[in-house]
Amino acid sequence: MHSESRRVLARGRRAVRGAVMVALCCTASVLIAGTAAHAAADTSDRGAAEGAAKDAADMTSPVGVWRTIDDHTHEAKALIEITRDPSGALTGHILTGLGRNHHPDKRCTACTDERKDQPMQGLTIIRHLRQNGDLWEGGEILDPENGKTYHCRLQLADHGEHLIVRGYLGVPLLGRSQTWIRDTAPDPTARR
Repeated sequence: MHSESRRVLARGRRAVRGAVMVALCCTASVLIAGTAAHAAADTSDRGAAEGAAKDAADMTSPVGVWRTIDDHTHEAKALIEITRDPSGALTGHILTGLGRNHHPDKRCTACTDERKDQPMQGLTIIRHLRQNGDLWEGGEILDPENGKTYHCRLQLADHGEHLIVRGYLGVPLLGRSQTWIRDTAPDPTARR
């Protein structure tokens, strides 16, 4: 009787294993068929998905157009375009002044280097920044109002919508920060 119980239990286990295997095979077939149908349906939307992924990737870099804010009036002051140069370093230049700061003929009379008397529009104000973790640093930023250059550090905030720009002498503790806002207008220069 004892061996008979063992045989019944063994048959029961085999039956349960078989049922589990059938269930797993059916589930896998449904998943595979569903994935194939989903992939076929997504083929037409591939371009849109790739565009969205590219936009998301762009939000992880300071490359783009940024609106600066005046420290005193708290109004938009200028549009700065940050690009990556051939060496991989970030460079930023003034696209245009905004509102009462829009003076296309204004020049950097306070600059003391090769930028002296150069037009503000197109003037390079950020140079030589390289990525170091979630910071971009090791370069400089020019304050075109007084012609002074400072060490510079950039850090993205708010999922890439804001850029914390820190200019400092010596160590980052001895400086000041501004928050720039990413400008996503199709033609940023139309905002003058």
